[in-house]
Amino acid sequence: MEFVLPHGEMLRLLRACGFVVEDLIEIQAPQPARDYAEVSADWAQQWPSEEIWKARLAG
Repeated sequence: MEFVLPHGEMLRLLRACGFVVEDLIEIQAPQPARDYAEVSADWAQQWPSEEIWKARLAG
């Protein structure tokens, strides 16, 4: 089982801790791709399977 905060909750948490979110990069699998234990290649080519949150401390 994996627990992941929804984007809105993550954004509110980062802001409450004094961070400014500069970017959110959602990565999709390229063509061709292979299946992984977490997601299939077909799924990962349609929806992001990884995210990169770019944030910095305000000020």
